[in-house]
Amino acid sequence: MDKLDIKIIRELYQGQPVSLLRQGPRESFRAMGKKLGVSDGTVRERVGRLTRSGLFKGGPLQVNSDLLGLNMGVLSIDVESSTPKKELVEKLSLIDGVFLVQTHVGSLVGIMFYYEDDNSLERRVRLISKVAAARSAKFTRMPFPKSSVSLED
Repeated sequence: MDKLDIKIIRELYQGQPVSLLRQGPRESFRAMGKKLGVSDGTVRERVGRLTRSGLFKGGPLQVNSDLLGLNMGVLSIDVESSTPKKELVEKLSLIDGVFLVQTHVGSLVGIMFYYEDDNSLERRVRLISKVAAARSAKFTRMPFPKSSVSLED
């Protein structure tokens, strides 16, 4: 593993949340390559090699929230480094709509959640920030591609 591999890993996990899901692999590799000053082929090859090495086990499957009439987003928060992460994950997991809490080395925590509208988004962001005693928070919407599938009641 070299410096470029580390930059790619950081971009995958700290760049645009779940960028591969949002844009599709081709656009994500192109954008990442441009940002890192290498070709999309180089990024694709490096990610493939890291996956084959066992470092990555593949991405999680996610339901297209548009089909459920919901929106999805990620809130990246910065918490005190002394915050007990295990307890924080347990508390955040109890919040309605939260389905993934991802802790990182240091003080960064990522929370993926569903929300109905702008009002419920605002309430969840405030609640998550308060429960976590977040020093700062950055929200990113996660749009899904339109689907030809429709669900029945």
